[in-house]
Amino acid sequence: MHAGGAGGRRRPGWKSTATPSSTATPSMAWKLHTLERTRLPRRRRVDSVGCPTFDFHAGAWRVTWKNGDTEPDRLPAACLARAPPAEKPRDGALHRWVEVYWAGDAKWFLGRVVGKREGELKIAYTDGETHSHVMQDEPFAGAGAPPEIDDCAPEPWRFAEAPPRPKKRRKTARATKPCGPPEDQRLCKLVYQFLYHRATTRRLMYPSETVVSADGKALPAATLPEAGKGGFDHGPLIQSLGKMGNVGRGLDSGTVTMGDFVRAKLEHAGLQQGSDAWVGQAVLMCVHEMDNWLPNVNKAWTATTPEGGFRAPSTLGGLGGANFPSSREEIWSFVAFAETLWDLGKPKFAGSFQNQGKRLLTYLPLRLYEIDDVVAALRAARTWADACDALLILSGVGDYVGGQALCTFFFGVCKGDVSRFAPNLDATTMKSFCLCGPGPEGVVQKMWGGVQLGKSEAVKRLAWLAENAEARFQALGLRFPFQQDADGKRKRLTAVDLEHALCYFSRYLSAHDSLKAAGARIVYDKLAGPIARDECPRPSIKWFAKLKEKTAAERCDKWLADAEAGFQEAFTS
Repeated sequence: MHAGGAGGRRRPGWKSTATPSSTATPSMAWKLHTLERTRLPRRRRVDSVGCPTFDFHAGAWRVTWKNGDTEPDRLPAACLARAPPAEKPRDGALHRWVEVYWAGDAKWFLGRVVGKREGELKIAYTDGETHSHVMQDEPFAGAGAPPEIDDCAPEPWRFAEAPPRPKKRRKTARATKPCGPPEDQRLCKLVYQFLYHRATTRRLMYPSETVVSADGKALPAATLPEAGKGGFDHGPLIQSLGKMGNVGRGLDSGTVTMGDFVRAKLEHAGLQQGSDAWVGQAVLMCVHEMDNWLPNVNKAWTATTPEGGFRAPSTLGGLGGANFPSSREEIWSFVAFAETLWDLGKPKFAGSFQNQGKRLLTYLPLRLYEIDDVVAALRAARTWADACDALLILSGVGDYVGGQALCTFFFGVCKGDVSRFAPNLDATTMKSFCLCGPGPEGVVQKMWGGVQLGKSEAVKRLAWLAENAEARFQALGLRFPFQQDADGKRKRLTAVDLEHALCYFSRYLSAHDSLKAAGARIVYDKLAGPIARDECPRPSIKWFAKLKEKTAAERCDKWLADAEAGFQEAFTS
């Protein structure tokens, strides 16, 4: 864009053909984190002192002085006596899509109003540029070019529709190998042994929970496999110590706790269960959890919110005392708070998986304008793939975050009841479809010959592992304890369950293969007793994934001496 003379203000006179505008595409509108953060200086002065403006949020007049300070007092008497001005349509343009007329190009340019300061509106244009303008009070209502204006006059503008959002496409397969049995039978055996161990561990933790066998016969008493017996190698030594999730995605305690948290928040807000607002805010909170903010970040922001706002009860463990932003006001408040964390250089994210970083400060407000489309798409969903596509509408949400947030919403918030948000959704379609994270994708790639598969081919193989689970357990001589369905029959494993389990298995496999039998025995001998006596916490499977045979003893000693230091070593953001 072209600037005026030296010292003069910039105005929409001409857009240079060297700028991105000549090749602008609607999809660029969504990459707001790439926009230039320049504010073009322009102030009108009153009596060479400052510019009086009325702050609609504070309900008071303010004046901007020559040094840039903005104060509510020290106003001229004429201003103090002046009645508050009527709010103009221009004042309601914040966060909306508008077109601004650039006279030099004789053309309207589309952008979103992303900021407001000192009478200027900051426009993030779809071609990647950002400019601030003083806008006319009223939007232009005509179809063509507006009347000519003086150089110092406010700029013509009009409200506009949002550009069409580019549809996210899943990566196409890069291999055409048929989805038959895995080529690496060692890995295949380890996967099903891992699943059996995890399910048996749950039986021991929840002895009153009803489980059934594939053949309908009574299951033997729950006994964990032993290393070196029954076809198992040293794997049980690691699994008996590591902290990891369940086989079934809906069984994880974190999912259950998050569901309780979200429902409590929505009840506090007075939202009717199953309403569009209820679904929308629930989804935003589930995505916020997957954005991977540190728990103390959410709690620190919560402390800045008004008294009487939601605070989770202490019965929700680590979520106690916290709130997650879900309403328009809360999300803008959280963004403003989070910006200060970057200014202060404080840690912001957990290191459990990759996050979007500072881009989230752009994505969070955008989601406010996308959530209605998400809710509508969920209402219309008929398959699990349809429901997954709905979550991918949100800015900054990819396969892993979207898939896990949807599972938390479905299993945790809605307790597996699709009638609360998608009456026509066939939940059984998750047996053959899921959104696949990088860990499970890497595992199936190894199992099927190391060929790079792509997302869709990886999902087919996860579905194969689920579909053939019963036959594989039988071949290994394992009586797998299936969860009981509503009809009393076994609840078959799904692609969603396998994707979830293989997230943990991918880290378990790293520990299994790097420690080998000798290293696994060292770790077991050092930690089993202290863990059983509650002398130290149980390490996460991610901590195990970083162990090596040669350094296992040293790392275990460090964990025993200072578990917090060991935890930070494994979870450095």
